[in-house]
Amino acid sequence: MRPFRSHGMSCSPRGTARGTVASLAGLWALAGLLALAPAPAAAQVAVEDLEVHLQLVRDTAVLTSVVPIKNEEKRPQQVRITVGDWVRDSLGNNVFSEAGSASQHCGRKLSVFPTTFQVAPGATELLRISYAPGAVDDGCWAIVFVETVLPPSPRPDAPGSFLTLELRTGVKVYVHRPDAHRAAIVESADVGMVWRPVPPRADGKRDSVHVREATVLVANTGTAHLRIKNTLEIRDAQAKLLHTVTGPDAPMTPGSARYIPLRVPTLPPGDYVAIILLDYGGDEIAAAQVEFKVP
Repeated sequence: MRPFRSHGMSCSPRGTARGTVASLAGLWALAGLLALAPAPAAAQVAVEDLEVHLQLVRDTAVLTSVVPIKNEEKRPQQVRITVGDWVRDSLGNNVFSEAGSASQHCGRKLSVFPTTFQVAPGATELLRISYAPGAVDDGCWAIVFVETVLPPSPRPDAPGSFLTLELRTGVKVYVHRPDAHRAAIVESADVGMVWRPVPPRADGKRDSVHVREATVLVANTGTAHLRIKNTLEIRDAQAKLLHTVTGPDAPMTPGSARYIPLRVPTLPPGDYVAIILLDYGGDEIAAAQVEFKVP
């Protein structure tokens, strides 16, 4: 077991195995409706890779990766490629913006080719994503949008204008610095009651429930992209382990901070201790300990 840093009271949790490090970021695709159409639309092209990882090496020339784009329809598809920026907010949501607006944007060092092309039915075209490193380069990240346009169906008897549906798939691009190191610290931790939505009912109505959650604010203090594995241990006042809860991995960009919530199981009245363990793939495990009471 690796050592861990604890936020708050010291503790020595038992039964915690070292987690393995997964890929640097989860797979992600965006299908955005920029206009409405009368019928549902399926993806017009299939993008094989939703992430591109480029590793900087000292004295390296241009780095290039190729992404296959296949037309799965029975008619030709027109494709347009654009580049944008993205960051994750404190809840882990993706926030998109124009290229060059984010602090860690890739700028003109990132290029794509071609930017517009047509894909024949059943055919595959190759999109080339390239990065030209600077003399001193700290890496960056960006997103490449693959856009297709679905023209409206002919309706000669219908009055008024017709709308077009545009579909986008996002390919995240990571340019990793050669000397990146992994580091993370716990800024704060708490256990409290919150309202959370539940899946819609059969009649379409939505509702929410009042649940107890352990929430930790973690900061990525290193220069590497992290994928944090998080575990919650619930112990009684005598330090006996009662429950172990594993949450979904939490990806983080360098220099960012995010809240990680973990649902606390239903407990009878009493005094408890919540221990949150954060495995960020470094030499240690960051941890937080919170004492709480169930009335």
